Amino acid sequence: MKRIKVTITAVDSLIITSSSGDSVLTSSANYIPGTMLRGIIAGKYIKEKNLVLSAHEDEGFRKLFFGKINYTNSLPSFNGKAAIPVPFSVMKHKSTGEIQDLLVNDSLMPGFKNIRGLAVVCEDKLCGISVDKSMSFHMSRSSEAERIAGKSLDGQVFNYESISPGQVFVGEIIGDEDNLKELMSSISQKTFFGRVGRSRFTQYGTVRIDLGEIEDLEQLHPQGNNQIFVHVLAPIIPQNGMISSVAKTLNDMCQKYLPGVKVSADKVFSQIISIDNFVNIWGMKRPRVQALNAGTVFALEKDQWTADDIQKLTIMMYGGLGQRTQEGFGQMRLWAGDIKQVGNLADISVTDKGTQNIKSGIARKLTQQVVKRFILEQLKQFAYKDALAIKNTIRGKTHFFARLLQELGSLDVTGNNRLMLSDKVRANMAERDKSPYYKAMKQISVHERVFDELLEDSSAEMPYIEDWHTALTRNKLSELMAILDMKISDKEISNGEYFYTYWYWLFRYCRKFAVSAKGGR
Repeated sequence: MKRIKVTITAVDSLIITSSSGDSVLTSSANYIPGTMLRGIIAGKYIKEKNLVLSAHEDEGFRKLFFGKINYTNSLPSFNGKAAIPVPFSVMKHKSTGEIQDLLVNDSLMPGFKNIRGLAVVCEDKLCGISVDKSMSFHMSRSSEAERIAGKSLDGQVFNYESISPGQVFVGEIIGDEDNLKELMSSISQKTFFGRVGRSRFTQYGTVRIDLGEIEDLEQLHPQGNNQIFVHVLAPIIPQNGMISSVAKTLNDMCQKYLPGVKVSADKVFSQIISIDNFVNIWGMKRPRVQALNAGTVFALEKDQWTADDIQKLTIMMYGGLGQRTQEGFGQMRLWAGDIKQVGNLADISVTDKGTQNIKSGIARKLTQQVVKRFILEQLKQFAYKDALAIKNTIRGKTHFFARLLQELGSLDVTGNNRLMLSDKVRANMAERDKSPYYKAMKQISVHERVFDELLEDSSAEMPYIEDWHTALTRNKLSELMAILDMKISDKEISNGEYFYTYWYWLFRYCRKFAVSAKGGR
């Protein structure tokens, strides 16, 4: 059994729907489920194989996505290391931050309380990790009249909680080496873009996928004599979907892999939850089942652990326990129970060669993400200002700007949006001589430079360069970028995601202003 590390970077805000009883608020989970990771990889496979609606007839598809390969949950990460759900046995002292693990210590000392959430182990400390989220207010504008008016005519509103862009999640694809090799050979790119979550075809949901190499599983080195502590990373769903006794349920399931093993009834710390989810292709929910929640820990006892036992334990933990293991359920790992102190990621330092530095690794990373988002927001504002300046010259040209948005397309993984748009514009100008499209390209200008010149020539200076230079000196942006070792040349700001952001919003604003100038007809 081998594994492939998967790194998922949020390009857009992500709405990973979690259970909520409030119809007005759609909340988001703190991780990307294995179900979604499998869906992303399966979508890539279908596209590469051109299976379209016949994927279920493909033997390779069934084997790789509904067979023996497991796609785990992708959790927030720090320095490339995935977070873990804090074990339910871990307690923290209210004032000192000392940790007491009830798997090791039989009785709870005064002053300790439980910890929940996600964490990473760094420098022998348990450091909590959080997911940056934001709230967005939306109006329902599904009808043509509502879209033209720019508001909801019947007052329907809703709120989305979303994972902020720039955050990195780490998961795994686990299976036999031959199956993993077949999967990797079926995908031509190790880095590609996908879409996940709710509203993924509008302004949310774009992620970048980076697939690692096929590598060995981490070797298990149990501590102690006859007891091994097991930590549940993703909910375990029993085969019958019901749990009467946690210890008995775990004992029965583990004995199928390890005959003679025993789950210590007094060394089980767990929480029972209910799981259901909506399946789009079915148009309905799965039946609700009970599960042992992530964060469950328990002790396995055996008089003598042999090398064969450890091998079987490895298969049980990485292969998953219970139902729906292909979707990441039932994943487990060893837990040493030897962490003694709570830490803070802000205290974890990285080396910086500059005279000024941001020592905290997570602070540095988050600051770089914030700066990039600020630059993209600046480009969006440049686009609004430029669209407003030409508002009176684009009356009635809604179709023209809709066409340009179509030609611009989605953000390209290789950063070639500018070259692709240039090729399309050049071809259209040659084919549509003296058409309304041709005339608009020759007449509409930004900063006294016509669209034809700006878009047909892939090396032309962008109209926002002067504004960009001004922004660099404003609020000491260039100084902050120097501290972060962020270097963005005029060539870089004129290409890739920066080019795409400016023109995407310019075309959108112009289309909206063209409708307004047209009088809403």
